[in-house]
Amino acid sequence: MKFRFSLLIILGILLIVQPVMQVFGQTEEGPPVVHAVFFYASSCPYCHQVITEDFPPLLERFGEQLQIFLVNVQGPGASEVYWNTFEVYEVPEEIQGAVPMLVVGENVLIGGIEIPERFPTIIEEGIERGGIPWPDIQGLEELIQRSAKTATAAALNATPSPTSTPVTPSPTTEDTEAPLETATRILTVTPQPSETPLPEEVQSESGGSGMLSNEPEVVERTLVEEVMIRIKRDFVGNLASILVLIGMVASLISIGIGIVFPHPVQRSWPDWLIPLLSLAGIGVAGYLSYIEMTNTIAFCGPVGDCNTVQQSQYARIGGFFPVGLLGLLGFIAVAVMWFVYRRGPEKYRKAAVYSLWAMTGFGTLFSIYLTFLEPFVIGATCAWCLTASLIITAQLWVATAMVDAFQR
Repeated sequence: MKFRFSLLIILGILLIVQPVMQVFGQTEEGPPVVHAVFFYASSCPYCHQVITEDFPPLLERFGEQLQIFLVNVQGPGASEVYWNTFEVYEVPEEIQGAVPMLVVGENVLIGGIEIPERFPTIIEEGIERGGIPWPDIQGLEELIQRSAKTATAAALNATPSPTSTPVTPSPTTEDTEAPLETATRILTVTPQPSETPLPEEVQSESGGSGMLSNEPEVVERTLVEEVMIRIKRDFVGNLASILVLIGMVASLISIGIGIVFPHPVQRSWPDWLIPLLSLAGIGVAGYLSYIEMTNTIAFCGPVGDCNTVQQSQYARIGGFFPVGLLGLLGFIAVAVMWFVYRRGPEKYRKAAVYSLWAMTGFGTLFSIYLTFLEPFVIGATCAWCLTASLIITAQLWVATAMVDAFQR
């Protein structure tokens, strides 16, 4: 009986003590937070799209449980952190140097398609696991602290805006010299002036890095100024696009003049160039189709920024059909028409040669449209796309010579 009585006393004490321990054991820790680092470049138009279109809904949805630290890879001190990231995460050499790039936990997301597709799920899983700390990258903590100090100084000297969002210091800013009194998860960043200021430029005085701002500065510009800014983003590549564009337009004009005012002596092109060029076009368009359909990073070479082009809204017709796939089907169709012209029944030869000419003509017109978008709208050039444009234009010249020879 004594044993049972003692056991009841012990259980009673535990029942009383447990709630008390739970109350006194509570900590002041807030909800779990997911920390992410976003590497961008001021010359990258798709970085701007991720910052202004993809991040804001996530910040509104997850609130203080999401912190995104922006790092301009072109800023002093930030480049070293950027390249250290590749070493830490063993990023393949062929995609090193690509932006936009998001690092969150053990994940490295690259490109304007992969980031918005995978980031929300990673945030949800990270919150369920109790949060995700800042990546362990050499130099990152110092960069965040330096940015926090700069933001603190700016906040203490500035009048709070009615539209500003209150934020609190991140865990890595506890060693800063002054507390952040203005906000928590989002530090408002004042863009630095530059030779070609961009509305998407999100920089702080700490060397081109800072926490994401809800209110990016908007700069009004004329149409000519906007076009010049886009061209300068990828000047060498965009200049190549403009030259190719001029060549394609000149080709159409020359061919049109030849049709309206036929010359007795037409330059002859061997028709076997059609299948040869189609093979080259199938290779180029097939690679672009693979890139667009798998959302992988393309090998761009020394000229242009093909990943920016492939990740833009213009890389898909209607938002879902890859332009590269359309080109692939087009080159295959041209090769089939050439085969019908050369080996098919006599009664189909005329239809085949005119169909071939119409296909190459439409392909050239569509390539002119796409090439125009690169320097003047997207602000980046795809060398693969330029190659495909040159191929289809060359096929138009050959097809025109075939039609002329067929009519004689």
